[in-house]
Amino acid sequence: MKRICCNHCTGLLDVENMAELALPVVKGTAHHKSQSDLYLGKGDAIEF
Repeated sequence: MKRICCNHCTGLLDVENMAELALPVVKGTAHHKSQSDLYLGKGDAIEF
């Protein structure tokens, strides 16, 4: 996997575990009250 893009439905604990395992989790900005910057939220964008 080159990138893992998570949203709230993934679950924060799972995303934290992925990040701890050094998996390529794409971080968001948490500008619009996302629970964590480990999620992509409203207004966040990624390039492929």
